[in-house]
Amino acid sequence: MAGRIAYDPPLPAPTAEALGAWRSGSVIKAFVRYATTFWRDKGLSGTVFFLEPHGLYACDASHGDERAAVVVFIGGRLATEWAARGEDAVKARIIDRLKTALGPKAAEPLDSALRDW
Repeated sequence: MAGRIAYDPPLPAPTAEALGAWRSGSVIKAFVRYATTFWRDKGLSGTVFFLEPHGLYACDASHGDERAAVVVFIGGRLATEWAARGEDAVKARIIDRLKTALGPKAAEPLDSALRDW
């Protein structure tokens, strides 16, 4: 929405360009719930900056050990490509990437929810 606001004086060109890069449908947010924060048992923070594929980021969104969760953001071209395959395919790809990053227990979520922005 910030890219649609008329600014006076105008925003610097790099800022205006950055705001224009985000469009509806270019970000998917996934919330994946687990029974425990198993990644912490391995000394992991739950934050993952994926080098491949580009546009994928995950972080621990837990509230204590009782409400274990990871939130995943898929952005840009990757979000568009994955969304075209359908929600079940997106969830499967997310779980596959989390399993690689956090270990085999990541393949056992209690549930998950997607929001395609």
